Amino acid sequence: MIGAMTNIPKPIGRPPFRIDGKRLRDLRKEAGLSQRTLAEKANALAGKGGGSNEVLKNTAQRWESTGAVPREMAQHLAKVLGTTVAVLQGDAPQPASNRVDDFERVILARVAAGSCPELVEALDRAGRDSADDERPERSLATSLSGRLEVAQMTQASELFDEIALLTGLSVAHLRKPMSHGGFWLLVGTGFAGPERCEILSGVTEVTYEVRAELCRHFETAGQRDSHATFCEEAPWFRVTLSDARMGMNRVLRFVRCQPNEHGLQWTSATWLDRFWIDELPGNAYAHASFVTGFDGVQVPSKVTNLRLAVVKHPVYDPNVPFETNRPDDIVAVTRGDIDELPDRTMEMFEKDRQTHYLVVNWLRAGLWEVLKPLLSEWPLEFWHISKAQSRIDVHLELPLRAYMQFQVPPRQGNIFSIVLVEEVNDSWRHVPWNPAGVSHVFEVLERDFNGACTALPDIGSPAPQT
Repeated sequence: MIGAMTNIPKPIGRPPFRIDGKRLRDLRKEAGLSQRTLAEKANALAGKGGGSNEVLKNTAQRWESTGAVPREMAQHLAKVLGTTVAVLQGDAPQPASNRVDDFERVILARVAAGSCPELVEALDRAGRDSADDERPERSLATSLSGRLEVAQMTQASELFDEIALLTGLSVAHLRKPMSHGGFWLLVGTGFAGPERCEILSGVTEVTYEVRAELCRHFETAGQRDSHATFCEEAPWFRVTLSDARMGMNRVLRFVRCQPNEHGLQWTSATWLDRFWIDELPGNAYAHASFVTGFDGVQVPSKVTNLRLAVVKHPVYDPNVPFETNRPDDIVAVTRGDIDELPDRTMEMFEKDRQTHYLVVNWLRAGLWEVLKPLLSEWPLEFWHISKAQSRIDVHLELPLRAYMQFQVPPRQGNIFSIVLVEEVNDSWRHVPWNPAGVSHVFEVLERDFNGACTALPDIGSPAPQT
């Protein structure tokens, strides 16, 4: 019995709660606090006695060197530093706020005091350059905030001195962390493109570069299966472009950064950043055959769900709010009897990475038959088809003699569009359709359309057909 008891394992205590000590030190320095002051403020929130200066300093040094901090104390430290426990544990922090509002208040106060002729001159220039509905003070404040971000990035002393002269703020105050448009680190690796590692200013620049890479990468893909995959690996974003011909990838990674005294620090994207970044999967619809968005959903989910749909555009009603106007109607669909495709054929095209081309080619065979009845209201000679990005448009263009016959002018212009959709659970959703695929369907449809027009007898005086 005694021997057995000696083999019972000792109870394991609760694992210590840890934070990132280096992150704690960096945030403390950004807040302008000494180790003693940080420990004193955190202890006060915890309801503990202050202790001697030496004890407080040693406590903060231990937090920063080991990262071992009680969970409750971590919450107090986060409150003192104006952050969250998750950030103390290593998550990317939110970027610091910009200085636009602060600069505007300072400008108004200094102008009222009449203490800076240079500021009056700068305001006069801002008034001439700003939009009609923007106040010069706001325009100048926005400009100064952007220039301060550049100053912090480059550590250019002349920029700090110029902003200090106009605002009356000390250079030390201007060096405190701030963010305006944000800087972004973009890294590109892999096939079909140069290795790149560059810093860009503002989210619009990084999204522009990603869109340009999308276009370059897929411009020679033709109608082979090509994939664009978007995912978030916080705080980074990653875009993988799969080459349809050789099965090789191009990978783009980008992250928002903020300069501080130690260099660049990764930060989380703001809501405005995400507004532009979330547009990227939609931009890929005009280039790739398959797109996987940040939600992890691939579109189309199955190539055999593809359909060619004829969409009728509604008449715009100026008396109805734009967002409540009737949406487009799908008035015809070609399913192409895709289920009849032999398995062996599908396997052969999968091996050659051309399943998307196979299915769309199968669908376009019946496109003219479903479109032709929709054009019966007017003679075919008044209809025209044209290519657009990711769709084919069908226009009605009446000659003047026909147009003048009506007391109420008939609708003209883009009446129908042909788009690629996926059928999922008896509903439809738009899917990617690249220019090569659009061109192939357009060529076949144009041939059928011109053939039908040539075969028509002389219709005489143009009039609506019933």
